[in-house]
Amino acid sequence: MPQRRSFAILLLVLALILYALILGGTFNGVISLQITGVTLTMLTAGVASWLAVRWRYHWKWLRTPLNPVLMGAVIAVAIAVFPNLESARRMALGLWFWGLYLGVWILLNDLAANGLPVRWLGDGLLLTGVPVLLFGAVQVRPWLAEWLRIAAAGLPVPFVPPRPSSIIGNPNALGCTLIVMCLLALGRLVLADRRWQRIGWGLYIAASLGLLFLTLSRGAMFGLLAGGGVWLILWKGRALGTAVQRGIQQIRHTKALALILLVATVAAALILLPAFWNVLNDQPGRDFSSTRAIIWDAAVEDFLTHPLTGSGPFTFGKALLQHQSTPPLTAHSHAHSLPLNVAAEMGLPGLAALIALA
Repeated sequence: MPQRRSFAILLLVLALILYALILGGTFNGVISLQITGVTLTMLTAGVASWLAVRWRYHWKWLRTPLNPVLMGAVIAVAIAVFPNLESARRMALGLWFWGLYLGVWILLNDLAANGLPVRWLGDGLLLTGVPVLLFGAVQVRPWLAEWLRIAAAGLPVPFVPPRPSSIIGNPNALGCTLIVMCLLALGRLVLADRRWQRIGWGLYIAASLGLLFLTLSRGAMFGLLAGGGVWLILWKGRALGTAVQRGIQQIRHTKALALILLVATVAAALILLPAFWNVLNDQPGRDFSSTRAIIWDAAVEDFLTHPLTGSGPFTFGKALLQHQSTPPLTAHSHAHSLPLNVAAEMGLPGLAALIALA
């Protein structure tokens, strides 16, 4: 791939990931009217650039194994939309997210299928993660400085962090984003050849883990354990395959260090999990009886009321108002559970599409 072409496509990839991750694909990017014009301009420019690259280099459309599954998901969305047109304005937000994520996936997959180095996708996510970490640190810094000052004075101080959302717009969504960045950075740490690179990636991982814990997202923490396990299985499986092909090779010091770091993190998380769990559930308004139980019960009841069509994309927040008083309880736009949220909003067809995609 020529250097100019490579650089142009790399900029396109970075722009698409930047847009989807911290602008148009987040709560802020859709709800905040101050930036919607800018983000729509970015999206239009990105799509136009992609089409121009396809036309200039005569790329072919290549099929993927996910094509029929994605078509099934589109049909499931249509089944959920048309019987619930009275909520059309509300569903438009959900359809925006669906269309945006599907479109970005198609663009990036097309670029990769036509010669884009897949590593660039990881580089784009890690580079985009820098402003995410910086904005999160800015949100946490005043509280952390005050908490440390009081704790250093020997005074009792409750651990109630502000649950940063950075520029993602939601602490739980930020936690999910940090999982991906942390594991990608761990892969870079394993492959690093120089000491300064290992130090840099180590700091990146430490910042991601610290910010993830301060989100107090229970799902994100369990997701990190699951993702770390999958990462370890894939990495050791690759090492085993290499050993079979080339013979027994000595593991690099950096790989051993990464393995020790991962095992120590998982072991510490399992040992300290009861204490972490108490901290997470002691936060105001975050015990299961006052939050998740009501939300999940509402999702199940909504699914049983509309098992075939659901209530329509992005309508769970409206349905939840029938199950709780707001105030004093907090309004929520989703069920805090992907399967239950899909079941409530899209019924059995949506669940079937979700299982097929998984």
